[in-house]
This record gives sequence, structure tokens and C-alpha cells, in this order.
Amino acid sequence: MLVAGLAWAGGVAVDQEAVSSEEIAVRDQLIANQENLLNAYRCRFGADTHIVPGGCGDPDTVSPGAAPENPSQQDIDARDRLIQNQEALLNTYRCRFDIDTHIVSGGCGGNDTAPEQEPTTQNAFTVVSAGDRHTCGVKADSTIACWGANDVGQSDAPEGAFTSVSADEGYSCGVRANGTIACWGNNRSGRADAPGGAFTSVSAGGDHSCGIRADGTIACWGWNGQGQLDAPGGAFTSVSAGLIHTCGVRADGTIACWGDNRSGQLDAPGGAFTSVSAGGDLSCGVRADGSIACWGSNDLGLFDAPGGAFTSVSASYGHSCAVRVDGTIACWGDNYWGQLDAPSGAFTSVSVGDIHSCGIRDDSTIACWGFNGLGRADVPGGAFTAVSVGGSHTCRIRVDSTIACWGANGLGQLDAPGGAFTAVSAGGTHSCGIRDDGTIACWGANGLGRLDAPGGAFTAIAAGSDHSCGIRDDSTIACLGDNYWGQLDAPGGAFTAVSARSGRTCGIRDDGTIACWGPKGVGRLDAPGGTFTAISTGSWHSCGVRVDGTITCWGLNNDGQLDAPGGPFTAIAVGNDHSCGIRADDTIACWGANDFGQLDAPGGAFTAIAAGHRHTCGIKADNIITCWGDIRR
Repeated sequence: MLVAGLAWAGGVAVDQEAVSSEEIAVRDQLIANQENLLNAYRCRFGADTHIVPGGCGDPDTVSPGAAPENPSQQDIDARDRLIQNQEALLNTYRCRFDIDTHIVSGGCGGNDTAPEQEPTTQNAFTVVSAGDRHTCGVKADSTIACWGANDVGQSDAPEGAFTSVSADEGYSCGVRANGTIACWGNNRSGRADAPGGAFTSVSAGGDHSCGIRADGTIACWGWNGQGQLDAPGGAFTSVSAGLIHTCGVRADGTIACWGDNRSGQLDAPGGAFTSVSAGGDLSCGVRADGSIACWGSNDLGLFDAPGGAFTSVSASYGHSCAVRVDGTIACWGDNYWGQLDAPSGAFTSVSVGDIHSCGIRDDSTIACWGFNGLGRADVPGGAFTAVSVGGSHTCRIRVDSTIACWGANGLGQLDAPGGAFTAVSAGGTHSCGIRDDGTIACWGANGLGRLDAPGGAFTAIAAGSDHSCGIRDDSTIACLGDNYWGQLDAPGGAFTAVSARSGRTCGIRDDGTIACWGPKGVGRLDAPGGTFTAISTGSWHSCGVRVDGTITCWGLNNDGQLDAPGGPFTAIAVGNDHSCGIRADDTIACWGANDFGQLDAPGGAFTAIAAGHRHTCGIKADNIITCWGDIRR
């Protein structure tokens, strides 16, 4: 199936030899997972089963069970949407990695196969910088917030006050309020090893970084294979590090560039400029009269800057954007992921990433547009009191008790109703919450009766993949949705806590013991004896916090997900093949599989935690949410 010799990096097909074996393995696994899931839907609902390799009796074909008998029109509609969504997601991976693109409906030239993305705005920022797969911004309180990919720690900004930040491929650098530079993320080639001393600005490039010292001179660090660190002497007012070249504006307004010049990206035109931006193989600058000039590679129309007067410009690998004097944004170049579709309104600055862009509006909020894989366009912010991670979406409760959700929305799983809620739980393709009057409201996919909440008042709710269970105000459990594996057959008696994942549910009885029900296998229902205060159920294993604060886990242990560390804990969250818990000192510890960085929990104090398939989110002591691991799911 795989097309030899091609991979995908930053939206451009590249030679396979330039891609690491780890990236290839991740790519192949992503596509295989989507194909298996699509085939599972085909077999479950009897749709197009003739194209499933080996047919639906193949033991290697993942099947969630038989289709409902005498399906209703609602079941049929849900089936069609599930298959349609999986096909669209599979096609996104095909196009992104240039594999079997000839079978993608409509080809890969349009946006119909791209994930949905909408510009988002939150909170006040003074600086924003878009990297390849993550974004960072300096907030009005001078702290840094980063979002998007965090597989190498590029979104784990340090604490403290900053005046500026710059994000690139896998790392970020910022200038602290005292003028020193701090860098975080992947330190390949020493690009994060900033020198000491006071700086006024910093720019993170491909494998090198540059900054302007307090005396106006430039210092660069990292890889110097093409002379990109050999800054000329003299005073500069700005500097921009590109892929393997750098440009700066001198004190007299002229531009000097150094490093790789294979595409002419160092051949800056004469004249006075107010700013410059170095991209992949090109550079662009704003002249003193406000017009834009670009030089270097002209692939994808990167020289085609619009006319008129501008205040700033940002150039990247495949597209560029600039802020006009009236505050509106104009972009040019490649628009495959909608990275040129800047929102309307007035902006004070813009930053272009690999295949997404972000700008600061005149009200200091941030808007992002383009490809939103890994949540790179999902600007964080706001205070929250609870968070719950589902199969492909996450929901949280704001401090005003309303619910906000983000992630996949093909089945309406983000369309939370208005009103005040006390609890929320995100499942596979649906979510449920408890309103302030104790009643339950559910939204998203409604096949199998997932949204048919029972009446009455509830104190707790837990959503699985196709079912949900809640604790009534009389402490008994009621469940709704699919019952193929007996996941609705809750035992009688009083319970204090409940947790659901996939087709299985576990609860803590009022005497502290644990009961589990649903599909058996690999010891998933074999809860240990003893008394517990908290519980979390994953796809293949579960963990509980005992009354002495220690954690005990049971079920599948192929990745060490049962090997909880010692010490007292106050909370636990279980994912597919990893677990995380909040220690008594409020820090987080994680264990199990780490192939997507799901164990790389950030430092600091946390008050709540929730785990998804291969990622985890937690609420810090300041009520801000941070996530780590593979946040694409």
C-alpha cells in the first residue's frame, strides 16, 4: 500500500531518506490504525464489507461487535456518519503523507479532506510566534503560554516574566524580563544553548538561533554548517533566523543576510527597510515606504506579495503573511490547509508557522488559522475547574460553570448545551454533563441510545465509548447506551465514584471496595481487594488510589501501565496504555508507554487530571489547562 520513496514534512513531499525511521513508523501506524477502525465500522454495520481485506471474519480485523438488530433510521444515520468521518480522517493521513493519494475522493488539492479548523481567540497577549507544530505567545501578565505539539517539550514554557518569544521546529526561545534568554524543547545541534548576557530580542530558526544583544550586536548559536551563525559586526535593530540562513536590519535600515544562499535568500535588495523575516529558502522585508520585497525561492508564489503599505511581514516555508497599515492581514503562497484564509478585523502583528498562522488582534486576543492538527491553532486560556478527555475530543467546565469542548466534532461532540454544570465526562463520540439541578444532558453521536439520559438527579457521571453510567442522588448507578458487552448491567448497592472507558465501567462502593462490569479479558474486571478513594478506567487496564494514597492497577501490562510508582497520590487518570497521577505534593507522575510523550508531564502543581487515548490533560493551580502526549486524539 505504501508508496516508496516519499514522506511528508511540513506540507512538502520529501525524499524518504531525509525522514527518520521513527517518523516513518509513526506515519504507518497512524494510517494502519485508521484503516483498522474504518474496517471495524464497515464490519459492524455491514457497509462495503467486500473491500475489507480478508472479509469480516478475518481475526486480524478489529470489530466492535454485531450491528444492532432492526436498526432505526437514527442508527443508520450514525453508521453513515461514522464511516464518512473515518474515511475523511484516513484521507487526511493519505494526503499528509502522500500515500495512495490516487484513491482520495477529489484528490489532495482541495480542503475537503482537511480537518476542520476554526480561528480561536482567548485572553490578552502581547506577542505571538507560530512554529511548525506549536505556537507560543507572551500574555499580558508577561508569562508565556504554548499550545500544539509537545512531543519534545517545545510547549513546556518556563515560568517567569518574558518580553518576547520565538517558536520554530521542535523548540522555542524567549527573552526574560531581565534580558537573559531561555530556550526549551529539542536541543538538536545546541540551538537551545543560548549564551549569557542581556538581549533585546531573539529569533529561533531551523537548527540555529540568533538574538540582538543590549549593545545592538548579534549573537547566534546552534548549527553552523552554512555559516548561518557568522553574523556581521555592527548594530542591528532586528534579526530573523530562517531554516539555514539569517537576515537582520542594520541601524541604517539596510539588510544584511548570511548563511545558505542556494536559492538567493541572502541577496537582499538595497534601500531602507523597517523589518525583515527569514523563511525556509526565502526572505521578505518591509521597505521604508511600507511596500514588501521578497527574495530567494519563489516556489508556490512566495514572491507574490500584494501591493499597498504594510507594517510587518512574516515569511515561512510555503506561505507568508503581512499586516497592512489598516490592521488587516494579507497572505500569499500555498493555501492547501487554509493558511492564507486570515480572518477579518484589525491586527497588530502576525506570525507564520509551517502550515498555520496566528495574529494578535487589536483587542490583544489571538486568532489562528490553517491546519489545526495537534491543536496548534487552538489558543488556550481562561480558567477552568474540571477537564475530561475523550476519544477524539476534550471538554472542560469554565469557572462560570459553562462547558467548553475542543477536538473532533464530526458527530457534534463539541456542541455542549448552554447552562450551568457541576460535572462533565467526554466519551468516544459523545459527552455527558450534570447540570446544576442534578439532571444529565448528553450531546454528540446518539446511535445506540448514548444520549438517552435517564431522568432524576445525579451526583457523578462517566462516559465510555458507546455508553455512560452515572450515580444517582440515592447512590445507585444507572447506565445508558450500548449493552452489547453488558456494560449497562451495573450491580446494585450504593456507590461513591464511577469511571467508564470503552465498554467497561468500574465503581467504588460505599464501603470502599471496587466493582467492575462489561467485557472480560486480560484481567480488566479483576479489581483487587481493599478500600479505595479514587478510580480511573482505561481501555485495557484500570487503577485506583487506596485509602493510604498508594496506587494499585490491574489488567493488561504490556507497556508497564500497571507499574505505578510508590508514594501517596490524591488522584489518578488512566489512558489507553499509560497512567498518570497527582502526588500528595500536587506534582504529576506518569508511567507506561511513552511513544507519544504521554509520560512527559510538565512540572508545577495540579488540582485535577484526565487521560485520553495517548495523552493527558491537567488543571494547574492557576486553573489553566495544559496537555501533553499525542494531542491529536
